[in-house]
Amino acid sequence: MDRPTMPPAHRDLPDDVTPPGHEPVKYVVGPGDLTRGELRRLLADAGAKAAELSNLSRDDLVSVAKARKLEGLEVSGTGAVEARARDFLAVFSRLDRTVALPPGAELGLVLERVGDWAVVAETPQTTAVRVGDVLSEVDGVPCLLEAYDDTFKLCAAARRSRVPYTLTFRRAPFHKGWLRKKSRGRSASRFSGLTGWKRRFFVLRSGKLTYYEAEPPSASPGRNASKPKGSFSLARQCTVRIRETDGVLELALTAANDRLIVRGADAGDVRNWAALCTVATAHATGGTALLRDYERERLGVERREAERRERRRRANLERREMFKRQASERASLVAAQARRDALHSSTSSELLPEYKSDSRAIPPPPLDTPPSRGSSYRLPECSPAYAEPPPRPTRATSAEELRERFRNVGLSDLSP
Repeated sequence: MDRPTMPPAHRDLPDDVTPPGHEPVKYVVGPGDLTRGELRRLLADAGAKAAELSNLSRDDLVSVAKARKLEGLEVSGTGAVEARARDFLAVFSRLDRTVALPPGAELGLVLERVGDWAVVAETPQTTAVRVGDVLSEVDGVPCLLEAYDDTFKLCAAARRSRVPYTLTFRRAPFHKGWLRKKSRGRSASRFSGLTGWKRRFFVLRSGKLTYYEAEPPSASPGRNASKPKGSFSLARQCTVRIRETDGVLELALTAANDRLIVRGADAGDVRNWAALCTVATAHATGGTALLRDYERERLGVERREAERRERRRRANLERREMFKRQASERASLVAAQARRDALHSSTSSELLPEYKSDSRAIPPPPLDTPPSRGSSYRLPECSPAYAEPPPRPTRATSAEELRERFRNVGLSDLSP
């Protein structure tokens, strides 16, 4: 008789380890999603000098990486799961649902405190908010990183105000698909073959994994048409790990004394489920370090984007004001030139005939009027009675002329 074979050994998958005979869990993180340290490491591996990168900001490092056409940083193992989880966090942050309320109105939701978060516990059918969603903003003020008491004060102040207010909710992860589940409570063996694994349809919703024998008629949030075979809660500080057994990747979820082990179609499927369970655990437990770090980074990016938009808006306003001033100055110059032209035209038409340039229509001025400078007026011919005045005696210039002049002068002429 053959000796019984021991159950297959399994081990957690460390980083940078490829299970034999199976596709590794790897993921490429784009430059825009890397931290400053990861960007510096990526550029250093590409041949950039560390001294040139030390003083660059994260945005500058991203620009340099894109200019070098670097696809990103390849991570594996736990790093790949966390990188994929950050991608899902980015998707969920863009799916925030904002509800506008009139002054003093209540939303009709039941919020319960989970850590420092206000999580939706009950919701009416008429609202688009789902159970498990998290209150993320009150009147546009982010509150995921705030204490619960501060969030409660924001809600109370918004409700007491006399103006409409808004509440924004962050979507809880939702996912569904087929997985192979290991029987809980007993382990498979070589004798049982695949009898310890069963194919089940899993639905991740509101921080809970629920599985069915067949796909429910409607596996959408808020409606269950068939009875589930079981469930696994992620709201108990659940640990999400990827491990390898006989060259096959498995997703192991551990919470308290409960454990759930599933297998996916390939490494990418296992990685996606692991990342979604990581995000769901963060939502169900009031935030984890991964989610809070991402939220701080997201708010920082949004703040920088808002500052960049504000600078662009101010630059556009200044440019428009400059264009308006230039247009006003040009209009003023055109108007002044038009006024000068109109004044010249009206002045020319209103001049007296004697001041016009046509000399044939100008009567001669009187004799006692001196001719104007530049005019074509000529003095009339002298009359016969007009005689030239006697010439003035010239001044003596020599001694002989003086003796001749005083020789004919008598003493009587010299007496007073």
